[in-house]
Amino acid sequence: LSITKSISLRGSSTITNADGTKTQVAMFDAQISTDNAQSYNNMNIMNQDLYLANKAQVRQDKSDFDDKVWEAEDSVSPTEA
Repeated sequence: LSITKSISLRGSSTITNADGTKTQVAMFDAQISTDNAQSYNNMNIMNQDLYLANKAQVRQDKSDFDDKVWEAEDSVSPTEA
């Protein structure tokens, strides 16, 4: 039996429509290994048209998500000097 431990993060970028409803544009998903196994950080675009119309906001959301991923990575691995 092999067991690995990891931290999982999930986020989404949503746009508020003119009628006040929200539509998910992109989803962010990261898995951070706590035992030096493989980790990943992905973005999936759920609505291409809204992504193209709102790239700056979605990219800022991804940047904010990446900051949280790096914070989690730093919490489980030693920082470089």
